[in-house]
Amino acid sequence: SDVYKRQVSTQSTWGYQKIYFRYKNQKMESIQVGQELPVATLTVVQRQNGEWTRNTVSTSELFQNRCVLVGYPGAFTPTCSGTHIPEYIAQAQQFKERGVERIYAFAVNDAFVLQAFANSLNADETVAFIADGNGDYTRQLNLGCDLSEKQLGYRCRRFSAIIENNKLVQLNDENSPAMTLSLIHI
Repeated sequence: SDVYKRQVSTQSTWGYQKIYFRYKNQKMESIQVGQELPVATLTVVQRQNGEWTRNTVSTSELFQNRCVLVGYPGAFTPTCSGTHIPEYIAQAQQFKERGVERIYAFAVNDAFVLQAFANSLNADETVAFIADGNGDYTRQLNLGCDLSEKQLGYRCRRFSAIIENNKLVQLNDENSPAMTLSLIHI
């Protein structure tokens, strides 16, 4: 069956039922340039004064200033570990010189895995890692993909975005396993 989820709610006062279906292969539109980002609470892993910290923060606070949000399928995967995230770490100072206050590496992983991943990449204080443990924020942005066939479950697609004042300014969405658009070069 194509039906992935079925939710039924009843309004007894009015005497009718609302039935919602979500299809497994339903294509939902991603967040668009110019739109405000949804507000959620996420865990941010970052190095401060040489020590790793994990803090729960609202996205409205995270994305107040000019920042880059880099989505990737998962910590310790070959492309993410070997090229994608290391490129942003290497270029962090150049981004800062161009007015980017912060780079956030964003994945559907838990904060403990992201801390180990960031540590393995020798990430410094210029790049913070955002954990979307359940994939809820990824779903709100409609920037996820189902990698169950590869035993990875629901994950974030590979993308990069420029955000200013909680609004999406630019989105480079790979929408595939390739990595051609999601590297922003200074």
